[in-house]
Amino acid sequence: AYSQRPWNGTFNEQELPVASYYFIIEFNDNSKENKTGIISIIR
Repeated sequence: AYSQRPWNGTFNEQELPVASYYFIIEFNDNSKENKTGIISIIR
């Protein structure tokens, strides 16, 4: 996905370790299926 402000691999201003992270997005209105995926940090 395109973003004008790309993510820099940090959380709370701390660099995350090189790894693969699994995510789940749950929508509050139940109109869409949950979205899941993996984000890999490679430096």
